Amino acid sequence: MAKKLVKRGSEVTSNSDAICKVTGLRHCDDSTKKEIVDCLVKIDKQNDIPEGYIVNNSNSSTSSVRRVFSCVWDGSTSIPDFTTLFNISACVLKKAKIVVALPGLLCAVVGLLLKDSAKVKCRIINRHHLVVDIELFEDKIISVEDWEEMKKEEAEKNKTDKKK
Repeated sequence: MAKKLVKRGSEVTSNSDAICKVTGLRHCDDSTKKEIVDCLVKIDKQNDIPEGYIVNNSNSSTSSVRRVFSCVWDGSTSIPDFTTLFNISACVLKKAKIVVALPGLLCAVVGLLLKDSAKVKCRIINRHHLVVDIELFEDKIISVEDWEEMKKEEAEKNKTDKKK
């Protein structure tokens, strides 16, 4: 599906000639962006990260940082783009000690990448371990080379862990 940037309040005609009313700068993935912003806001509030730190360390302008943390999803503000969201996410996560919404953030991003190709779930194993379960649908397979490489890496990691 092609993404369309349109002015607030304008009408757009799609390939099927159906008219849709648009309420701002919208993409088809706004619900995922909202999930990411909601998680960032929770992490930011839990850790009381100063706006200045995010501006200075995220490669995002002050206005972009403010737009993310004050985004209104009714069309009255522009929706942040994914580059801004990812830059700010990395910055916030680096500074945060308590990552209360990290499972939701990761599931939203991985789910966005996989869309209708897999089911994505997150499980918390303990206070320091999180597992992202990805169940590929029947028509998808992991290549033999990837599988063998992963098993080698896992065996080497287990050897290193046993030495500790």
